[in-house]
Amino acid sequence: MAALRNVDKAGVWTFTGDTMRATLTIDPGGQTMAAKWERSPDGATWADWMDMEFVREA
Repeated sequence: MAALRNVDKAGVWTFTGDTMRATLTIDPGGQTMAAKWERSPDGATWADWMDMEFVREA
């Protein structure tokens, strides 16, 4: 399971786990967020897993 590790001053959230990690970036206006997920079979070699885009509707 990935756990939140950091939120930097630019609003980038970093989640890490033994076999997965993610970076979530919120746009400055707060209307969209991009997520990039990677996974690893061994915790050392990382490969792209998912790229997601979120849009606020309300």
